[in-house]
Amino acid sequence: MDTYPLVNIALSGLIFNGVAVPLAQIKYEGKVKTYLQHYTYLNQPEYFADDDPQIAGSYDTVDIFSTDRNALTELLPQIKQRLRDAHFTVGNTGPQQYEDDTQKYHLPINIYHESEV
Repeated sequence: MDTYPLVNIALSGLIFNGVAVPLAQIKYEGKVKTYLQHYTYLNQPEYFADDDPQIAGSYDTVDIFSTDRNALTELLPQIKQRLRDAHFTVGNTGPQQYEDDTQKYHLPINIYHESEV
């Protein structure tokens, strides 16, 4: 299942420092200083009945990138709550890091979603 549309709906309208926080699938190519990226790293059948898959599980990551370190701590609780409200299971986060090549702070958030096959 492609979870990007669900994540996009859940995280639309996020604001940081008066600016909308965009969400990109896999790679962001805009100019905003704070943005989110989403990707799925595993999509697989999870539950079977009579050897047929019934439920698929999608393991995804939403990454926060920002030139402002405060964005990580301010956006994290909002993102987690919005994803939970959209029926995602929010897993672990981190590690928080500063990336010299992009000159941005970065925080990954791992999420999980189940859907019928």
